[in-house]
Amino acid sequence: MYISLLTARIDYIMQRPNDFLDVVLYYGRSGIWGREFFPETVDTKGKIIVRIEDTRDFFTCEPEQLIVPFALELNSIYKLSTLGSVATDRDSDVVAVFYRKGKELGYFYQGEYHLWER
Repeated sequence: MYISLLTARIDYIMQRPNDFLDVVLYYGRSGIWGREFFPETVDTKGKIIVRIEDTRDFFTCEPEQLIVPFALELNSIYKLSTLGSVATDRDSDVVAVFYRKGKELGYFYQGEYHLWER
């Protein structure tokens, strides 16, 4: 699993050399990673966790408009990499968290995008 996720990350970076974001992929075998990255209602056990850090000012729009860039970036990662071979159903196999300058902006869980509520 580790090799597959690393390959997916490299594929994404190589396909977008001028505009990729910092993406890290984990496998939440026990669900421990979920406690660090997501609200407690998000179950990450047995899921692929995608951590996306905005290093290119891609997520600079108003908070209520962030869902569109979140969806575009997660679709990009899923389609441009080999992630689809590991996570056959994105909505049930993948959870994602979006960051900008170290601050959580939102997350993807069970096919829906959510803005972080603080």
